[in-house]
Amino acid sequence: MIKKIISLTTVLMVMVVLVSGCAAEVAVKVADEATPPAKPAASEEEAVEEGAFPGMRAYDFMLEDFEGNSVRLSDFQGKTVMLFFWASWCPYCGEQMTQMSRLYAELDPDRYVILGINLIEAEKNRDDALNKIEEKQAEFINLMDAQSEVSLKYGARTIPLSVFIDPDGIITASIVGPLDEGQIMAQFMGAN
Repeated sequence: MIKKIISLTTVLMVMVVLVSGCAAEVAVKVADEATPPAKPAASEEEAVEEGAFPGMRAYDFMLEDFEGNSVRLSDFQGKTVMLFFWASWCPYCGEQMTQMSRLYAELDPDRYVILGINLIEAEKNRDDALNKIEEKQAEFINLMDAQSEVSLKYGARTIPLSVFIDPDGIITASIVGPLDEGQIMAQFMGAN
């Protein structure tokens, strides 16, 4: 009996150490993501690899908004863009949408763009997404990722996911979890 208690205690201690280590690693990654990488020189710009991580050129895509208009990421070249991956059933997404809606009214549309990307395949129906947009007064552009292609390219397996892209099309941060207005603005400023 005593051997079982000692073994169980040892296993629990190892688990605590492992979990503590993971939490510290996550904190470091988030802190590192808050500091945008240096922008490449114009001659290096073409050599930047396309991808979904900070320092990479953002994948271009075209999706439809809820009115059926096609929107392409590259249409916003020269502006700082925030991609916001969300679903109506996600409470953290709703919290962030409230923050973004307040902030959006204050942003200069010539410099900043927010593109909400709804994981429409994850919705029970399209109306759930439309109701959330209306409820949160989300005036920013909201797109439907009908085939989840864009969500998968950007690694939106956990939502909300916010991806910040500088005016040259380079990703400066990719952050999982809800952000408040101050955090969103700090990322926008860091991507400029």
